[in-house]
Amino acid sequence: MNKVIYTLKSILDKPQIIFVIISLFIGSLLVFIVPPEEIPDENRHVFRACETAAGIFYNKKPAEETKYEQAISPVLLTKKLPYKFHNASGYSSIMYLGSALGVKLGYHLTHNAKIMFYSGRLFNLFLYTLLIFLAIRITPVFKYPFMFCALLPTMMVQAMSFNADSFNNGFAFLFFAFIFKLIFDKKEMTKKDLTILSVFSIIGALCKGVIYPLGLFFFLPKPSTNLRFKNKYFYIIPLIIFTLLICYWYDSINYAPIRENITLPDKYILFKNPLNVVLRIIITTIVKFKFFIFHNVAIVGWYLEKLYLPLWSYYTTILCFLSMFFVLPEKINFKIKCTAFIIFIIAYSGVLYRLLITYTGNNSLLIEGLQGRYFLPMLPLLFIVFSNHICKFTDKIKTIYKTLLTTFIFFVLIVFVYNLYNLFVIEHFRSIIYLQEFSDFYFK
Repeated sequence: MNKVIYTLKSILDKPQIIFVIISLFIGSLLVFIVPPEEIPDENRHVFRACETAAGIFYNKKPAEETKYEQAISPVLLTKKLPYKFHNASGYSSIMYLGSALGVKLGYHLTHNAKIMFYSGRLFNLFLYTLLIFLAIRITPVFKYPFMFCALLPTMMVQAMSFNADSFNNGFAFLFFAFIFKLIFDKKEMTKKDLTILSVFSIIGALCKGVIYPLGLFFFLPKPSTNLRFKNKYFYIIPLIIFTLLICYWYDSINYAPIRENITLPDKYILFKNPLNVVLRIIITTIVKFKFFIFHNVAIVGWYLEKLYLPLWSYYTTILCFLSMFFVLPEKINFKIKCTAFIIFIIAYSGVLYRLLITYTGNNSLLIEGLQGRYFLPMLPLLFIVFSNHICKFTDKIKTIYKTLLTTFIFFVLIVFVYNLYNLFVIEHFRSIIYLQEFSDFYFK
């Protein structure tokens, strides 16, 4: 019995390997089960990936100057769309490295549009899996929360699609993991650490603004003795400012999707009427709380009524998420916990505020256009907030718990895949009929 437990423990001590196996298995099934356009805005992300594959890394403003039509039409499209500038036109090409590589490879091997489409999905899945693998491997804390959240059905659906969130989520987890390594596993920062930190910060500024770890920079260790400046603030404060400036600059020169045919509030409404903004954020949070939670767990389409898991599984997944911080405790400084909570509130409010001034009409009390998946890159902040070291459990109990936790998330994913299979393949034959309709419209 002890030998079995020891063998099991040695396997469970490498959650990054467990993640890779489950991610590639489930993700590959989802690639072929979920039809095109069932992932929100995937067609727009296909266009941006094709632009990246064609070497168009930036779309100029105004809309008439975009080159996307010339880039995609010879490759995938047979019909011109009624607009030249699509919703993903302003996204950085960095987020399409995986899908663009897949499209490019498929194009060189064969001009078959379906093969190009699925190779793009597969390569995005491979890149996401690599990013999360590295994140789990390097982080000294929260290895199982990283694995568990990276395997949530919503995360896996984004991972295997053309959606920019595939890279966005994977890179955000890797960025946080590197910060955790510096804070909790190192006594001083080397020149190499500062270089990686700088590169990650710049990439984060270009990835839909994945700069949530910036607030944790103040807890980084002191510089090593071989660096010129001994005070860490000589490095981190300029880096934070530089990153924020890049984020602002790139956002200002790119197209931001703005809802048409409604009266949007003034973009400076936060300064003119802060009480109105705060109340709308609070009311939206209260009304949409269940939607946010469910959407983070397992939603493919746009609407809450499109449940792809039994109702009980959503609640048990949430309970499993919370239980990790009690059964697998981590000792985190109270100042770091408070800082992480403040950063989360600011980031959460920032997402809502952006949708308020770009998508929500003046007459709407609730902020519109919000999806729970927008908050997935922020989850590592909650790891810190929920962490505790009060509960003490033996290694045997922890081993049993890790086994049950891994089995549970795998079971949830299997149920998720089975329900999608019934919906798209058995019930409506969507994986065959819909793909043909999609191909007839978009593909040569």
